[in-house]
Amino acid sequence: MELVAASDGKIPVGWTPVQGGRDTEGHLLYHAIGVVTSGSGRARMIGMAAEHLGGAVIVCWGEVHTISTGYKLL
Repeated sequence: MELVAASDGKIPVGWTPVQGGRDTEGHLLYHAIGVVTSGSGRARMIGMAAEHLGGAVIVCWGEVHTISTGYKLL
């Protein structure tokens, strides 16, 4: 397994990401990693990604962060 750059929740052509489950509406979710910057600092964190989410969604420091570019899929 390796990480591949992604954006806007789209799966890069020729890549099969690791599925992390489904949301309550049945949409597939994929494992993602991204950098979150907040008043508390900056950290590389894991989260979920899907096209209907518009990118990666990461919960960090009690906040929900959506990252549309600059994240990676596993």
